Amino acid sequence: VVPDALESKVLQDADRLAIYRVQDNRAGLDAGANLGVWGQAHAGWVERRIGAVLDTGNDAFLNQTERVGGPIAGLSIDTYDQPFFPTRGMKGDVTYFDAHRVSGDSAPYSRLEGRFGAAASRGRWSFIGALEGGAALAGELPLADSFSLGGPRRLSGFAVDQMRGQDYVFARGEAQYRLNFITPLYGLTVIAGVMAEAGRMNQPITETSLTGWQRSLGAYLAATTPVGPVYLGVADAKN
Repeated sequence: VVPDALESKVLQDADRLAIYRVQDNRAGLDAGANLGVWGQAHAGWVERRIGAVLDTGNDAFLNQTERVGGPIAGLSIDTYDQPFFPTRGMKGDVTYFDAHRVSGDSAPYSRLEGRFGAAASRGRWSFIGALEGGAALAGELPLADSFSLGGPRRLSGFAVDQMRGQDYVFARGEAQYRLNFITPLYGLTVIAGVMAEAGRMNQPITETSLTGWQRSLGAYLAATTPVGPVYLGVADAKN
C-alpha cells in the first residue's frame, strides 16, 4: 500500500483560483523482470483511491474522489553514469495505466506517458537532452490523474504544475559546465548550466488561454550535496 499526497494549484491567466490536496492511495501486485543491470519491465494490477480535495478556493470548485482499478505496465532503462548530473548515457521510462474499473458515475479512462533523456560530454562540458509526452488514450483524465507542466526543469518560467490537461509534449536542452576545484569542499561538484525548454499542453483543464507552444529560458548554479542536488537559478517565459 503506497499513500501519496501533494498540493496542486488551479491557475487561470496566472491567477490562483484554488488549491487542491491531491491524494493517491494504492495497492497492487506486479510481476517483472530485470533487463540486465540497466533496466526493468513489469506488469500487474493496481487498485487506487485518488482524490482532489479542495483546500482553499471558491465553493464552485468541487471535491473529486473516486476509486479506480485496472492493469498497469511499465518499462524503465537507465545507463546514466550519475543520477542527477549525468555526463553520458541515456534514461527512459514508459508507463501505462488502464482505469478499467471506476466507481460512481465516472467513465473509464487510460493514460500513457513516456520520458527519454540522453547525455554526452566533452571536457568539462556536458550536454543533456530530454523529451517527454503523455496522452489519454481513452476517456477523460480526472484532475488528480491529469498531466502537468510548469516548475523547475518542466517549463521553469511558469509556476509549479501551472498547466494541467489531457495530453502534452515537452522538450528540454541543457549545457552544463563543471566548476572543478583543486580541493573540492566535502567532495561536492559545482555546476553552472543554461537550458532551453518548450512544451505544449493540449485539451487543458487549467490555463486555457496558454494554447500552443510555450517556451522558457533559464540559467542556474547547481551542486551535489549529502541530501541530494541543490539548484539556484532564474528562468523567464514570454507568457
